[in-house]
Amino acid sequence: MFPRKPTLLSVLIIFVGFNQILAQESNEEGTVELPLSSYNQMLQTVQIASRPHATPAPYALSSGTMTVDISATKSAYHATVTTTFTARIFEDEWVLVPVLPLGTAVESATVDGQVVALVQHPGGLMWNTNKKGQHSLNLTYRQPVQSVNDNSSLTIPSPLLPAIQLRLRLNKANQDIQIMPAISRTTKFDPHMTEVNASIPTTSTIQVHWQNPGGRQYRFTQAKYIAEQEGNQLKIRGEIYLHLNDKQSLDLPLLPDSVTLNKVTVDGRAALVDVVDGKFTAEIKGVGDHRVDLVYQVLIRSDQDPPNIEIALVEVPISEIKLTLNGHKDIKSNPNTTLAGTFEKDKTSVTLFTPMSNVAAFSWTEAVPENLTQEFRANAHAVHAVHVDEGVLMINAWLDIEVTRGESSTLDILLPRETLINDVVGSQPSVSEWTLMESNDPKKIKLRVFLNRKLSDRGSLKLIYELPLSENDQVNVPLVQVLGMNRQRGMIALLSNRVSAMTPTVETNLSAVGENQIPAAIRESIEMVIAHTYKYTQETPVLSVELAEPEWVQAKFNISADTLVSLGDVSLHGSSSIDCHIKSGQVESLKFKLPKEATLLHLSAPSLRDYKTELNETDLLVTLTFTQALKGQIRIDMDYEQITDNQQHLLIPSPICLNADIQQGRVAVEALSAVEVQTSKMVNLTALDLHELPQQLILKTTNPILAAYKYVRVVPATQLVLSVKRHQQLDVHSASIDQCHYTTLVTSDGLSVNHAVFKMRNRSEQFLRLAIPKELEIWSVFVADQAVKPAIIESNATAGSENELLIKIIHSSNPFDIDIVYALPIDKLDRLGLISEKLPQPDINVTQTYWDLYLPSQMRYGRVDSNMELSQEARILHEQDMHKALNATFAQNTDALQLNVPRTGVHFQLHKLYANRAEKAPYFQVTYLTGTGSGTSQILNLLAIITLWLTITGRFNIRSRPIHISTITACILYLCLTILVLKVRLAPALGLAAILAIFTLLRRFEIKLPWLNRSKWHS
Repeated sequence: MFPRKPTLLSVLIIFVGFNQILAQESNEEGTVELPLSSYNQMLQTVQIASRPHATPAPYALSSGTMTVDISATKSAYHATVTTTFTARIFEDEWVLVPVLPLGTAVESATVDGQVVALVQHPGGLMWNTNKKGQHSLNLTYRQPVQSVNDNSSLTIPSPLLPAIQLRLRLNKANQDIQIMPAISRTTKFDPHMTEVNASIPTTSTIQVHWQNPGGRQYRFTQAKYIAEQEGNQLKIRGEIYLHLNDKQSLDLPLLPDSVTLNKVTVDGRAALVDVVDGKFTAEIKGVGDHRVDLVYQVLIRSDQDPPNIEIALVEVPISEIKLTLNGHKDIKSNPNTTLAGTFEKDKTSVTLFTPMSNVAAFSWTEAVPENLTQEFRANAHAVHAVHVDEGVLMINAWLDIEVTRGESSTLDILLPRETLINDVVGSQPSVSEWTLMESNDPKKIKLRVFLNRKLSDRGSLKLIYELPLSENDQVNVPLVQVLGMNRQRGMIALLSNRVSAMTPTVETNLSAVGENQIPAAIRESIEMVIAHTYKYTQETPVLSVELAEPEWVQAKFNISADTLVSLGDVSLHGSSSIDCHIKSGQVESLKFKLPKEATLLHLSAPSLRDYKTELNETDLLVTLTFTQALKGQIRIDMDYEQITDNQQHLLIPSPICLNADIQQGRVAVEALSAVEVQTSKMVNLTALDLHELPQQLILKTTNPILAAYKYVRVVPATQLVLSVKRHQQLDVHSASIDQCHYTTLVTSDGLSVNHAVFKMRNRSEQFLRLAIPKELEIWSVFVADQAVKPAIIESNATAGSENELLIKIIHSSNPFDIDIVYALPIDKLDRLGLISEKLPQPDINVTQTYWDLYLPSQMRYGRVDSNMELSQEARILHEQDMHKALNATFAQNTDALQLNVPRTGVHFQLHKLYANRAEKAPYFQVTYLTGTGSGTSQILNLLAIITLWLTITGRFNIRSRPIHISTITACILYLCLTILVLKVRLAPALGLAAILAIFTLLRRFEIKLPWLNRSKWHS
């Protein structure tokens, strides 16, 4: 059964079936008609779909690391930033990778370890590359730190990376460091540094602030401001975060009272607001963190150009500002800070971090549409230098391109078709390649120049080209024309020389100007004479010239010469500085004359091609030839010499320039040796005060100037004769020893250990020479704390002669030390005897000589015999004093040598002035006795006294021969024992023996003496 009324389902079935029938019929051939706009839209869609798939972005940046080292000095902080990240380039095409904002002081930039140059672009500093793959970038740059009292802030530019792991190190302990923006951070403290590690999200700037935690009532942490335009005013909402250290209430200074304050809350509650010293203040209580919310308004100054506004701020180290203005604006901040901006819904918003300040200023202009920024617009300035050279017209053209909008990597230049291009060079940027192309004008050819980078600011090129000359008398100068320029202007300089010149015949759209209008850098590079100079401001100037013979004008010039004459032993040396002032014309050569006895040593001048000397009967002629005709001022330096031998009257030579209109000069005389100078004869010269000499002449010598003269003309000829007396020079000591300190330690085993310290000055001596015994052993030698190996000159004489020790010394006007440790074997100390020591003799004068001797303490010592002054008598030193005196002396420079110091000793100290100038070397002698030796000596003396007593009193019968022989035999044995065996001094023994002999003879020959009465003695 079917329903009476058709349902919706039945209608759909019928409609689908009907469409299928139509589709089957459409398979047959037919035509379709569409509007043209619909067809173009369909064709564009198909073309886009058929294009190969392109990379959405040409590069990708990875997360990076940043290390910030902040060094604190007494006066300022210095921050060094090192950032490392990876860039992946997807195609082998040129791409600009943004690195850092403009204005960043980049010290070094490397890619994969290779140093690269960064490109300045309106979007910032860019890295330009066309190499596909993954590359590692490393950037090092410096940033200034702003400090006010105990607060310091730092703004760090950052690449726009997905994330940055920041490591900040400040070489100051216990600093409260705040970083914005930072997701997480950790702080490490040590006694000398504060280190912070933090994760930074994508941002173009990082704000850092730190301050000393103690000594202040409160500390700010950060502030955030949101500023939105409402009509002609700006409404600002501010959030201030701070930490209060004191329990007492605080009136916190906020904003100047010139702003329109709407609302102030502290921790969400309405605050008590007051005005103190022109600022709004809010009362805050309680130790801890607090938040202050502000709402206020400032007026936009739209009547100024450009419109601007100043936003009053609370002086917080880290301040983040989000500014929103109506319309599409190009916003700039003062101080200049990187702005991150967006444009949405007819509003422009920028976000920035500003340095610590009480105001932030902004100005803006209407933003330029993006499609206009791609249009290339530039101005060109060309300078042409034209001269004739062997059948061609040579042209050097300097192009200065100033880009005002857009960028381009190629430049098209039009030139006459007959010109031949020699070279095209560029400095900024450089030229990669150039080629010639056909142009729309059949009379001209197009030169296309390819640059190594896109020209976006300013660039310079130099074209070197030539035009072959025909037989025609008139030649059109070929000028460059840069295509696509907004404005073109330039200059033309016609050059001439002695061979060729040009005369202008046709001057269209040209103005004659002076050559001083040519840029200085270009004018200095032109070596020829500039004959004509033109300036044009239109694109189609015309200049025709005719070749002509140059008119040569005889030059007129003045000469001013300053001469220094140095008198030596057998020669004199002259040094002249000659200024040639060309008044008119041009100079191609100059000629000077000197006495024929002089010899030219050196000559220098600008653009000097060559100089020749020629000797005639009376003079030595010197001819200078220049590479080009010169004008203006020329400086010539000339050195010459003249042999004088022992002449007593010297004719002082000075250079004279031939053909000069006026020649004047000054002559100064100095002595390099011991000579006495007096003026013997002066012709056309006058004496000059030494203070009137020029500074450059005085600086030529370090010797005193003896006399000075001046002359104002050389006609009649000048003549200066000096009377010279030479005196014999005395040799002076080139080295001296201020002080010499000897320390001698004598041991009982027969060894003398010595330490000598010479405080010396030396200018030219090579060796210090010491006369030493052959038995002496050198243990160590140090010169200025450096170990050296001495040399020795052995004597070929008998065994009693001495060797010569050579020690290599340094040259120094300041005192330095020479340390010598040596040992000398001596006789072993017996019961009694003599200790004798002698010092080595240096060959250099010694001012002060000190000698400390340390002898064994178990001996008894007699009178000291020495040619030095005994400044201290014998003194017994105990263990502590001996170690203090000797350990410090012998342990200085002996290195591995170990010396055992005796526990006790006897100290002698001697001194003498100029000891080595005496006839004999400084020596020391002293007799000694041990306990045993003293007893034996006393027994012998007692026997001698008894023998003497018996002889005097007549107990021995002198007439009896046995008694006489026994007495003489006793004297001889006494002498032998005391001198040979006991080693005592000879004088006492001989004296006692002489007395015995005298009395023996008196008794033998019965000589009567008044005071010798035998009965008296018997009674």
